[in-house]
Amino acid sequence: MYQHYLTQFTEIVTAYVPNLLGAFLFLVAGWFIALIVSAIVGGLIGKTPINAWLAETLEDSRGITPVDGKVKTITYWAMMIFVLVGFFQILGLTVITEPLNNMLNQITVYAPRILFGFGLLILAWIVGNLVKATLNKVFSATRIDERVSEKVGWEREQAPIGKTVADTGYWLTLLFFLPSILNAFALEGMLQPVNLMVGKMVAYVPNIFSAGILLALGWFFARILQQVTTNLLKTVGTDRISEQLGISRALGQQPLSHVMGTVVYIVFLVPVIIAALDALAIEAVVAPAKNVLTMVMNAVPMVLGGVLVLLVGYVLARVAASIVTNVLTGIGFNNVLLWVGIARAPKEGATTPAAIMGT
Repeated sequence: MYQHYLTQFTEIVTAYVPNLLGAFLFLVAGWFIALIVSAIVGGLIGKTPINAWLAETLEDSRGITPVDGKVKTITYWAMMIFVLVGFFQILGLTVITEPLNNMLNQITVYAPRILFGFGLLILAWIVGNLVKATLNKVFSATRIDERVSEKVGWEREQAPIGKTVADTGYWLTLLFFLPSILNAFALEGMLQPVNLMVGKMVAYVPNIFSAGILLALGWFFARILQQVTTNLLKTVGTDRISEQLGISRALGQQPLSHVMGTVVYIVFLVPVIIAALDALAIEAVVAPAKNVLTMVMNAVPMVLGGVLVLLVGYVLARVAASIVTNVLTGIGFNNVLLWVGIARAPKEGATTPAAIMGT
C-alpha cells in the first residue's frame, strides 16, 4: 500500500518538477530582463529634455519629482506583470492567469492610444516651446519692450510685453492640441466640453485680438499724451505758478503738472476702453461695463467744469486777499492795535492784522 502511494507521489513530482523548474527559470530571467529594460528606459528618460519638462510640470509641494525614477518603476512593474502571467501559465494555474490575461488584453488594446497620446503631448510641448522661443527672439530683436519702456517712462521690468506674449503663445498652442490629446486617450467625457471651450475661444480670438490691439495702442498713446502734457506744463511754469498761488498745498506731494497729465491720461483712455469692450462683442459683460464708462465719460465735463470754477474762485480769492492785505497795510491798519495800546508791535515774520483781515 505504501509502495502504491510512493509510486503516485514520484509520478506527480516527476510530472511537475520540469514545469516548476521551467517556471522558476522563466521568472528569474523575466525579472532580470525587467530590471535591465527599466534601467535603460529610466536612463534614457533622464538624459532627454522630457525629464526636465515633466519635473517642472509635475513638481510636488516639496519640490521633489524624480520623473526618470517613476518611469523606471512603471516600466519594471509593467514588464513584471507579463512575466507573472507567463510564470502562472507555465504552472498551469488558469484560475490566476485568466483575469491577468483579460487585464493584459485591455492594456494591449489601450497601449497604442497611450503611446499616441503621449506622442501628441510631446509634439505639443515641442511646438509650444518653438512658438515661445520664436516670439521671444522676435521681441528681443525688435526691442519692443525697451522702446515701450522709454516712451511711457517705465523700467524695462515693468513692461514685459515680449515675455507675456511668448507665454500666451505657448499655452495657447498646448490648448489647441488638447482636444486631439484627449481624443487619443479616448476620454470622451472630457473631450466634448473641451471641444466646445476651444471652439468658442477660436471664435472669439479675432475679437480678443482686436480688443487687445485697441487697448494696447490706446494705453500707449495715453501714456505718451500724459508725458507730453506733464512736461509741457512743467516747461511753461505751471508748477511754479501753482506754488505761488498756494495750489500745491492742496495737491499734496503731486505737482499740478502731474495731476493734469493724469487727467488727460484718464480722459483719453476711457473711450479707448469702451471701444475695446465693443470689439469683444460679449453683451453680458460689455453692456454694464460700457454703461458705467459712458456715465463716467459724461460726468467728465461737469467734473472738469466744477474743478475749473473752484480753481478760478480760489485764484480770485487769493488775488482779493492780496489786494485787501496790501490796502490795509498801506493805510496803517497793522498799527491800529498798537496805537490804542491793546497789542505790541508784531515780530518780524509774524502774521499781521492786515494779512488776517485779507484771509
